[in-house]
Parts: sequence; C-alpha cells; structure tokens
Amino acid sequence: MRIIAIVGVWNFQTLSRLMWPHFETAFKKQFPRASFSVEHLWYSPWQGEKMRRFADSIVEKYDDGEEDILLLGHSMGGVIATAIASRFTKARVVQVVTVFSPHKFLGGIFPRMLRSRRTNVPVVSCSALLDWIVLWGARHPDAVRHARINCDHLFGLLLSKGPAEKIAKAAKL
Repeated sequence: MRIIAIVGVWNFQTLSRLMWPHFETAFKKQFPRASFSVEHLWYSPWQGEKMRRFADSIVEKYDDGEEDILLLGHSMGGVIATAIASRFTKARVVQVVTVFSPHKFLGGIFPRMLRSRRTNVPVVSCSALLDWIVLWGARHPDAVRHARINCDHLFGLLLSKGPAEKIAKAAKL
C-alpha cells in the first residue's frame, strides 16, 4: 500500500520537514508494509485552479494500478484528498484520512471548488480540540469515524509525535 500525504495551504518545506516525519513513523507503525510519500505545493486557499492542477497531478502520478492507496491530507490537503479519491481508476483508494480539514467552511466551498464528488471510499476525519484555524468543524460529512485530537491546528503536529500517533490509530479500520 502507498500512503500519500498531501500538504495544506501555505505549507513551507521547513514545516513539512518537521511535521510529516511524525506521520510517516506513526502510519508505518499501523501499516508496516506501506510506503509513504508527501506531495508538496505552495498554494493559497483562493487559488482554485492551482489546487485543481495539484490534485490532477497527484492522480496522474499515482493512478498506475500497482498498489492500493491511502490518502492522508492535512488541512486543505484533506479536502484535496477527499476530492480526488473517486478519480482514481486504476489504483484502488482504500481510505482517506483528513487532519483538521475545512470540509464545511462557507457551506463546503472548497470541496465544490475542487469539484469533489461523493465516494464509497471510507473517510476518517480528525478535528483539533484547540484549532485556531478551522473553527467551524473538521468532521467530514461522510466520515465512518471521527477523532477529536487534543492539539491545535499546526504547532502540536510540528512539536510532538503524539497527535500523529493518535491519528494513525484512528485510521486503522
């Protein structure tokens, strides 16, 4: 299985170097035979076309039918992950895990902007109890499981491996 991590908006490479290793370690502990990769792009939430091209590039890169896929997205990366899950035609997406993602902001403007469709892929969503960015709720409307993590939107993920471990455990269906 491939675990494909998708960054959120305004994600500096420096932040990624601090945050994603926690997720890689935690998810490989839960899914020991999986590979782990991170897809990076600097983008802003009002750059819909750039986000759609980013989403398209992920599908194009990984939809080869070689391995099952678990999509893992932080913040807007979770919205992108849910938007592309149904677009894989050769590879089977077995799960989407969203971490502190703005699924419901302004009535779901971001999923609509990304042309998201409902999918039969199981979604596990996670919200941060101390989130200072996604204040309106990060529960995905079709989540099969939702975990509330004692963390803020970003700093807890950067400074501690604990939140990533809890999210990875929640992802184990």
